[in-house]
Amino acid sequence: MANGKQNRLAGVIGGVVASTTAALLTFPLVASQISQQVGSNAPFTSPHNGLETAALWSGLIWALGSALAGYSVYFSSFEMVFTASNDNGSEISGLQRFIKPRWAHMSLLTRTLLSSAVATIVNTPFEILKTRSIAGKGSQNAMEGRQGAASFIISVSAALDWSSLISGFVGNTSGLLGTAIQFTIYHSLLPRLSKNVEPGSALHAARSANIGVFASGVATTLTFPLDTLKSVVMSADAGDVSFYEAAAGILADRGAPGFFSGLTPALLRNAATAFVTFLLLPVCTTVTSRLLRTKQE
Repeated sequence: MANGKQNRLAGVIGGVVASTTAALLTFPLVASQISQQVGSNAPFTSPHNGLETAALWSGLIWALGSALAGYSVYFSSFEMVFTASNDNGSEISGLQRFIKPRWAHMSLLTRTLLSSAVATIVNTPFEILKTRSIAGKGSQNAMEGRQGAASFIISVSAALDWSSLISGFVGNTSGLLGTAIQFTIYHSLLPRLSKNVEPGSALHAARSANIGVFASGVATTLTFPLDTLKSVVMSADAGDVSFYEAAAGILADRGAPGFFSGLTPALLRNAATAFVTFLLLPVCTTVTSRLLRTKQE
């Protein structure tokens, strides 16, 4: 296995492991954020109520699916498909074999946007189901799951008609923009602030985590009004609420500050996610790279 490809594969595996772990650890904050955004405390009103417990478990399952699908596609696209060539132009791979030579040196922002767009398409269905579960819209179906796989498939299909998918994808672009901002800041600052630090060391991991937290806070704050609209639209029954109606409803009920309902748990969640992700990312990548080299030898 060539060194470049081996390093990129290590980046994919390390990124997926680190990001998915962070997403699972911070799920309670996700549930709190979405509940505040949609103006509902459904999963928290009765902690011992079977329906509410089922809503949380259902949301956690869809959150895991969203993380695995989204991060797998994101890091695979970023490291293996939209791969920048070496300075000497000797390593042009993936889609760059089919595009014009002047595009071969793809910028970091372009790679991030393209990778985020592909990941957004893949994880939109999971995001819709996660949001509806947390908002309490899927709890009854979750409780009735014992009726069989057929009823489960029917309930999922009902929540994922074309109208929901299109609205969900449009709403999910807030995450695309946030991811682009976050990873661009991270990948721009890390090399500058870690020039003389050994990759994989404790100091490098700590700097990586702190830069990730900063980048996450900036991205979350800038895109949060869009994220609130996304949560309201996704939590509604299929096709019931447009983005215009969601915005008008938020303004009427809560005023302009309503677009930032749930910002506190969102900042805490994204800071924790970024810290865990970027703390684990260099470590997981280094360990994976060493394992791949050992296997090759």
